[in-house]
Amino acid sequence: MGHHYEITYGGGGLTIVNTHAHLAWGLADKCGGRIDAAAWNRSLGEIAKAMTSNGAVGYSSGARGDNDAPARTGGMAAALVISGQRPDLAAAMGRWLILKNNRMRHAHTNCAMGLFFGTAGIKQANPRQLPSHLQNWLPYFELCRSAHGAASYFGSKRNFGGDEYLGLAPLANATIALMLASAEDKLFLFGGKTKGWLTKASPSDLADAAAKSKPRPGTSKSDATAAAGTAPYRTWTSADGQYRVVAKLVKLEDKTVHLERKDDGEIVAVPLAKLSADDRLVVRSQAHD
Repeated sequence: MGHHYEITYGGGGLTIVNTHAHLAWGLADKCGGRIDAAAWNRSLGEIAKAMTSNGAVGYSSGARGDNDAPARTGGMAAALVISGQRPDLAAAMGRWLILKNNRMRHAHTNCAMGLFFGTAGIKQANPRQLPSHLQNWLPYFELCRSAHGAASYFGSKRNFGGDEYLGLAPLANATIALMLASAEDKLFLFGGKTKGWLTKASPSDLADAAAKSKPRPGTSKSDATAAAGTAPYRTWTSADGQYRVVAKLVKLEDKTVHLERKDDGEIVAVPLAKLSADDRLVVRSQAHD
C-alpha cells in the first residue's frame, strides 16, 4: 500500500504500512485471532527486502536506507518479538535502534512517532538498553505528555501538518483516527500554509493579528471582566497536571487569572502560564466573549 491506496514506489509500497500490519497481527494472535500465514510471509518478504545491512527497515523495498527509520524499525521489531518470529531480524533491528539512537526523533513527518514505536522496539528487542534510551530522550517524552498524562504527537522536519499534497480525504481519515485514540475525543492542530510560518509571520498574518486585537465597538475591559464573571464552575488544572481546583473565571488581568473557588468563594490569582493548555484556551475564549 501507499499514497492514495495505490502500491507506489515501483510496487514496493510503504513499509510503515507493513510494520503496522505485522504489529496488529501479532497482537491479534495473542487474543486468539487467526493470522493468514501467506499474507504474513509475503509482507515479511517486503520488509526483508527493504532492510539495510545494519538492521534498519527502509522506506520501501524500492527505496532502502535508514533515514527516518525509527518508527518502521521499532514497530517491526516489536511485532516480531510479540509474534515469536524471526528473532535474528528482531535482534538486528534492536541493535540499530541503539546504534542510531540519536535519530529517534527522525520519523518522516512525526518525530513523536519515532519515539513511540522506536521505544517499543527497544523494549522488546534490546531491553538492556532501555534505561539509557529513556534517560537520553526524557525531554522529548515530556513534550509528548499532555497535562492529563496522555501521550500526544508532535511534528518535525518542516512538515507539521502531514503531506498536504495527498488531498483532504486521507488527512481527514488520519485526523479522525487520532481523535478516536485520544482520551477526550479532542485533537488540537497547529500549523500554517505559508513558508516560514513557524519562525516568521508574514505581513498578512501581522495585519490579521492587529485587526483581531482591536476591541469591538462598545466593548471595554470592564465588559470582558463582567462576561468572564458569569462563567460556569469547572475544574482547572495546573500546567504540570499536579493541582486541580473547581472554580469559575472572574477576570483575566495582566496575564493573571482570577478564579473564584466553589468550595469557599475565595478569589485566587494564578499566572496564566501556570494553567494547562486547555485552560488557557478557556480563559481567552471566556474573557473575550
